[in-house]
Amino acid sequence: HREPGLAGAALSRPDVIVQLIVDGVHLAKDTVRLVWGLAAGRVALVTDATALAGQGGSGATLGGAPIEAREGAPRRPGGVLAGSMLTMAEAVRALHALGAPLAEALEAASLVPARVLGAGELGRLDVGLPGDIVVLDDRLEVRRVLVGGRIRVEA
Repeated sequence: HREPGLAGAALSRPDVIVQLIVDGVHLAKDTVRLVWGLAAGRVALVTDATALAGQGGSGATLGGAPIEAREGAPRRPGGVLAGSMLTMAEAVRALHALGAPLAEALEAASLVPARVLGAGELGRLDVGLPGDIVVLDDRLEVRRVLVGGRIRVEA
């Protein structure tokens, strides 16, 4: 009780990027709010999505073992958690719904992970930078994906 532990140390150090899977399964909503309150601006949204992401159901495998969607997440036989079904757009929506300003939630999905990779040219739009873009509508649903300036997906 006298030492902060790994999570406490990460939250207290301004030079540490904190990664969150905001799918409602990996972390409780209050945990996400707590982390955001302590580490906004250095939170990177991540997803450990499996083949079930965006589709649910069953019929997928992970490491050769069958997985199926149960209790909001992919699970192996016996109920062991096997990743998530979280897409990045869903992660942005979830973080924003928990109180993060939209611009900051979008940065947690783009600019902050680019910083982790040491790729400052990623995660932002400017002349001469890579121009891959995900276009979201007012409900934060994916409407279009452009890669290298060309439409790859249009909903």
